[in-house]
Amino acid sequence: MNWTLANLKDMADVFQSVATPTALVIAGIWAYKKYVVEGSKYPHIQSSAAMDFIGQQGGYWIVELRAVLENKGKVEHRIADFGFDLNAIFSSEQVAVSGVRYG
Repeated sequence: MNWTLANLKDMADVFQSVATPTALVIAGIWAYKKYVVEGSKYPHIQSSAAMDFIGQQGGYWIVELRAVLENKGKVEHRIADFGFDLNAIFSSEQVAVSGVRYG
């Protein structure tokens, strides 16, 4: 084959016309796999809570409350306002279970 500048230009054009659509198909498959199949666009946060009883002081229990959040996914998450509700039952209160009152 005669390697002239025109022949090299024609071969480069053919290569480009094949490589561009192939690259687009490969990128589409990669994006589908990453964001749809693996679910990378969704948060994967595992949460748990723990409570340690420290002791009693002045007739009240002192407890330590801990919330543990673990990012199990690949997406970064920022939490600006984190709330934690604590409910307590005092010894002077009644306990209601399924509409029946005890105590």
